[in-house]
Amino acid sequence: MLNIVPAEAPNKGETLLRLCRKFGCPRALFVGDDDTDEDIFALGLPDQVLGIRIGESEESAAAYALREQADIDALLDMLCVRLGRPGVSHSG
Repeated sequence: MLNIVPAEAPNKGETLLRLCRKFGCPRALFVGDDDTDEDIFALGLPDQVLGIRIGESEESAAAYALREQADIDALLDMLCVRLGRPGVSHSG
């Protein structure tokens, strides 16, 4: 695994905020399972960034956690239903 962030953004959290500004996204959903994802979870911007950690950790700043990667599909399906949109297509 290789994490790449722009030189002018010191971590993933700042990179995400810059990308949101660049593309006009008022809110972001970020799901991560890496220690470097903690930069995003620790932003402290619950109205702007919803951070969800894969695997629970008492040390994590993430407000929410999923047990495993496979739970992401169920999360996306639930969000689509809440938004009144078709669910996620699963390939198996």
